[in-house]
Amino acid sequence: VCPKMAERGSGVVAVTGATSALRGKPLLFHGSAKSAQRTLCQSLAKDLFPKGVHVFYTIVDGMVDQTPSRTFQPDLPQLNFYRRRRSHRPIGTSPSSPGAASLLRST
Repeated sequence: VCPKMAERGSGVVAVTGATSALRGKPLLFHGSAKSAQRTLCQSLAKDLFPKGVHVFYTIVDGMVDQTPSRTFQPDLPQLNFYRRRRSHRPIGTSPSSPGAASLLRST
């Protein structure tokens, strides 16, 4: 996806992570994976920004409502999950459109 955005000269790459990317947590594998994800986004941002592609990393501390999350904690009430809302446009179709999936707190 990124090479096509760079070729076009516009696009947005949105990556969600967690606070454990910034400071350690008891689950060693989670923090190190999120830290690597954040560092990759920083590198991509430096590489792709001059080519018109905006890359950002945002922290979402909470569980996204997906099958693996529900399997991991099946008894949690709906209020504890973020649900995904997909946009009507494919990712990166326009720099002014929200192209990526957004997360909403379930109510």
